[in-house]
Amino acid sequence: MISSMENNLTRDKIQQLLNAVGQRADKDTSQNINAADYNWRQSNYFTREQLKKIESFAQKTANNVGTNFKTLYQCNFDVTASVSQHTAGEFTKSDDANKQYYLAFAAKDQKVGYLAMPAQTAVLWATQLLGDTKSEVSTDKEMSQLELSLLLDIASIAVKAFSESYSSELTVNNEIVKKIPFDIDSIQDVCKITIDVKKTGSEQASQAYFIILADKLSAIAGQVKAENISPQNVQKSLMNYIQNIPVSFTVKFADINLNLQDLMSLQANDTILLNKKVNEPVDVIFNDKVIYRAKPARTNDNYAVVISELYSKK
Repeated sequence: MISSMENNLTRDKIQQLLNAVGQRADKDTSQNINAADYNWRQSNYFTREQLKKIESFAQKTANNVGTNFKTLYQCNFDVTASVSQHTAGEFTKSDDANKQYYLAFAAKDQKVGYLAMPAQTAVLWATQLLGDTKSEVSTDKEMSQLELSLLLDIASIAVKAFSESYSSELTVNNEIVKKIPFDIDSIQDVCKITIDVKKTGSEQASQAYFIILADKLSAIAGQVKAENISPQNVQKSLMNYIQNIPVSFTVKFADINLNLQDLMSLQANDTILLNKKVNEPVDVIFNDKVIYRAKPARTNDNYAVVISELYSKK
């Protein structure tokens, strides 16, 4: 009768196996493995679930921008939004940092973020408000005081659209600047909300960016449910992992030494006498080490072995 092994590894059994096996065999590297590069500098402040909530918030902001711009420009706008997370250094150290126009905003005297407008967007928004829709947009010259004043009004309306979706009322700075409006650590996590603005039926589009300190979006993103990582759960997970590691082992019946002449003279139906008696146990080998002794057996039409003892080297 063949008995089955107990499908439950105790701590003592695991330790015995580890002592018997020693170092694990090298992994098979014959198969090509596709691995994605991981950028350790990339922000991962928000989870995917949280980003979905922020994306919903961003689209509401885009809709508000479209509504507010319709009132300001007296025409319809198509506005869409997208969300990405970054570290602040990606913007503060960018070559384009001094080629944009900025408007900072805060909530209860606590900085929240800023609206960044590329030069082409800034000029387009201001000239269109002046009624100049035919002139080609030029970013080579500095904006006039009148254009900067108009841009402040337009940017404030865009921030108001953001504030209408935000959890707190926002206040804006009283001027447009051409540098990032407040100091921020290059490794600080920020969220970038890109709004694409286009007059309905027009091919001319513009972009602007809300750069928001990541922690200021916590109320919108929601809290991540903390996992229970008690020592008991860690031990249970580790045991489940160990018990499901696939392994291969070899059953060795016997071996014998032959000289090369005898080996070369072997023919079909020749019998080789092995140096092991019929009633002697065979070796169960894993990673070139004997870990069990077993008795040869047969079940149905297959060879089998019955484990008789854990091997111990005397």
